[in-house]
Amino acid sequence: MATQEKTDRKGGPTAPYISFLTVKNVLKDMKEHGTPTRIDRSMFPNLAGGTVGQLLPALKFLKLTNDAGGPTDDLQKLVAAHGVQDTWASELLKIVRAAYAPMFKLNLEAASPAQFVELFRATYRGTEDVSRKSQTFFLNAAREAGIKISPYIMKNKKPRATVSKKRAAKPLGGNANDNRGGNNNSSPPAVEKLPSEMLLGLFDTDMEKAEQDAVWTLIKHFKSKGK
Repeated sequence: MATQEKTDRKGGPTAPYISFLTVKNVLKDMKEHGTPTRIDRSMFPNLAGGTVGQLLPALKFLKLTNDAGGPTDDLQKLVAAHGVQDTWASELLKIVRAAYAPMFKLNLEAASPAQFVELFRATYRGTEDVSRKSQTFFLNAAREAGIKISPYIMKNKKPRATVSKKRAAKPLGGNANDNRGGNNNSSPPAVEKLPSEMLLGLFDTDMEKAEQDAVWTLIKHFKSKGK
């Protein structure tokens, strides 16, 4: 899975598009085991490569790490605040307001969803899918920081991927009974996807870490068998 997304917009940084919960869990681990002097790929052997490829730039965007991957004072404060409700919200608020300063030119409490999306996409580059996930990350972080966001914007957050509704099952043996009376307007059969392709379509960065790992493990299993 690629670790660097392709963009269709020039200028501006790419805002974090990883699951906010993943970042929060990383901070939790640092509080339990200590903050390393450098935060790099070797720290996350249990995360999928694509997830790590999203995590490291996210930490840098939020100014939690410097260009060399070293932890900043803001990271140390945020790690210390993890699990302490009032302190966590106040420290996270400072991080979010500093990292997303252009977004606070807008009255987020009263803005329409279109105003929010227009400013976000004009400020932060990325494909439509990446931008949608970036917006979800921002809104989740803002909510935890106690930032008031219009309920019209919040209800437009991208939902988690769900399995599509099952189509009515067709009888085995094809369309033998579909052409009664000479009517031959039936649609051509859909091309069946491989199991690995179906799972890849369900993979979503908004999933929890355990869910991401489980799906990715199955994808690799089926790909190794050519399925």
